Formats: sequence, structure tokens, C-alpha cells
Amino acid sequence: MQNKLMLTVNIVTYNHEKWIAKCLDSILEQETNFDFIVRIFDDISSDNTMSICQEYALKYPEKVFLFPANEHLGATENCLRAYQNINTKYYMYIEGDDCLCDKKKFQIQVDILEKHPECRVCVHNT
Repeated sequence: MQNKLMLTVNIVTYNHEKWIAKCLDSILEQETNFDFIVRIFDDISSDNTMSICQEYALKYPEKVFLFPANEHLGATENCLRAYQNINTKYYMYIEGDDCLCDKKKFQIQVDILEKHPECRVCVHNT
């Protein structure tokens, strides 16, 4: 039985070569009973961030999607484009130099939101 696609994870990145693999690994190892996709929005990094992201997109073609900018947009515009065309019930935003510390983060937060439909956002202490 196929899980339902419920979550879009948007990664916004610029020159995160040192951290992007750890970020992606922490997302891809999430343990969920639902499907999620990962969309990477790179703002024309001048380091190897883009090539690392391309490797992940090739390795996980059904899960990881790359959206490189055509020109340098800056942080605000790059973030804003990540919020377009989300087709899942839930979405998450993370920057390419961050990572998740709990393999059940997605499951815990989606369970809370499903149990409490009156809630519009779910956050945690950072």
C-alpha cells in the first residue's frame, strides 16, 4: 500500500557546501507513515552546493527535486519562490545549513496537526 504524499520540505540554500549533505541526509532519514518530497531552491551558489544537490536529485529522483535560480535572487526572493506551487497538505522550510536532530520530527509534527485541525502551525524549541 502506497503512503499518501502529505509534506513538502523546502530547502533554501546559498553557498552551503559544508552543510547541505548533512541537511539532506537528516531529512531523507525521517521515519514517517506518509510520503514527503524535498524541493531544493539554490540561489546560484558559487561553491559546490549545486553539484551536491544534483547528486541527491539523481540518487532520489522520486523524492528530491532541484530548482536552481537563473540569476542571483537574494535571500528574500529565493525564499519566496520556495512557497510557490506547494501541492501537499503540509510544508516545512529549512535552510541548507541546518539539519534535523530527531528522525521522528516529521511524524510527530504531522500527527499533532492531524489530531488538532484547529492548529495552523507546529513548531518546536530550537
